[in-house]
Amino acid sequence: MVKPDMVQFKEAANSPCMQHSQMLLQQFINELLITGKDSFSRSEITDKAAQFLSSDMMQEDHMQRNMSCPATFTSRYFESKRRGFFWRLVTYQFENLIKTEFLTRDKLPYYFDLFTAIFERENVVRENERCIQIVNMLRASEDKDFTLYHFYDHPESQAILQAFLVKVAAYIMYNYQDRLDWMINFLEKRSLVDNVEINKETELKVILKELYNSFDKAQISTADWEKLDKLVGLDTKAIIQDLRAQL
Repeated sequence: MVKPDMVQFKEAANSPCMQHSQMLLQQFINELLITGKDSFSRSEITDKAAQFLSSDMMQEDHMQRNMSCPATFTSRYFESKRRGFFWRLVTYQFENLIKTEFLTRDKLPYYFDLFTAIFERENVVRENERCIQIVNMLRASEDKDFTLYHFYDHPESQAILQAFLVKVAAYIMYNYQDRLDWMINFLEKRSLVDNVEINKETELKVILKELYNSFDKAQISTADWEKLDKLVGLDTKAIIQDLRAQL
């Protein structure tokens, strides 16, 4: 038996086409977790992933990419989401967990995928575009003095963050224990993609606690609270207080 050329194998694994295929598989598994919730076991997810990889759609996609290998907007966005300003804004709220090594950066994509499932992908893309606009505006006005802290503290950035957190809180508090169990299950099955073990419940609760602690230093007017209420049709201040009490 001829041994494979490991150099070529590594190059193939790092090629844009292979990375795109891995991204499609990851998105497929994420959608499976969202729609299937607790109904699929580990072995069933593995089987469905194998079926997906051998499907006509994936074979056709692979063939087309061997010919041209273009990078679509969607693939560019989701392959670079760790560098997206929206996720930077969110991550900044629990940055101390990374600095103290309670949470490692390689686990961040799991939480980004979880929050994307709740907040919805099109909202993430839209809010990231808004964040880019804010950053470009601040860069133009601050010139050489610009830092990301200007972006984090900007009122429009804070409004984006608060709207995101309110929607996530409304989702969780609709049925706290069931929704928390689903989130933990999502993280567990999502980590199967990379075969990584994460301390799901403990990490998730600590991250959520840090995210909602950001409301302590936020200066939110009555009018702003009313805007947040309209987003979810609920008393958002009460929902956030109840969630923080549960955590």
